[in-house]
Amino acid sequence: MHIEAIKTHLLTPPQDDLFKAIQESNLSLSEEDVLVVSSKVVAIHEGRCVLAKDVDKESLVEKESDVYIKDADSRWRICIKHGTFLSGAGIDESNADEHLILLPEDPHKSAREIHEFLTKTYNVKKLGVIVADSHSAPLRYGTVGVALGWYGCEPVSYYTGKPDLFNRPAQFTRINVVDSLAVAGVFAMGELAEQTPLCHIQDIPHIVFTNRDTSQELFIPPREDIYWPLLKNLYT
Repeated sequence: MHIEAIKTHLLTPPQDDLFKAIQESNLSLSEEDVLVVSSKVVAIHEGRCVLAKDVDKESLVEKESDVYIKDADSRWRICIKHGTFLSGAGIDESNADEHLILLPEDPHKSAREIHEFLTKTYNVKKLGVIVADSHSAPLRYGTVGVALGWYGCEPVSYYTGKPDLFNRPAQFTRINVVDSLAVAGVFAMGELAEQTPLCHIQDIPHIVFTNRDTSQELFIPPREDIYWPLLKNLYT
């Protein structure tokens, strides 16, 4: 794969034009490329910003979370938003110019709108768009990328029935395509003053492009997840 972070002008809260920033960048797209876009600049584009001085952040985190649990004996809280564990419901204060930047309200819709803009602007048909954020994985230091929304590609690649090195057919093997690309994209884009909120990825294996709605095809019902013994207290 070829992975390149793309610099744009600084998008400023409470609202700025992401499409204009993309057009003014040096981005060029070809068929079967993927563009990973930081959820922060998508949120700024959509005006999902509030002045920090005007709100109580903890109350806002609880309001924005789909699942919110705070341990009375700890400063930590567990938040799930858009089907993902995210610290503070994904609300960001960094590079926010005294604002709190919320997540896009519907990241899949955002990805679809960006896809429509890019395919028309760059005259391509097969294109994947991933709206990505960073989060902390359990039992690991540091953050990694995660896909919050996507459009234009299948989120999962299935290997069931295909032979392994010893000609044994795979039973349940799947590859999470969109999160894998989000990890690569967020790593290349960086987290601080890089000013590279886009990542252009080319020559991608294990990917199928499509224009149908695949927004629910990555998510496992909690009771069917192998981590249900750990998750069940969050959903009761």
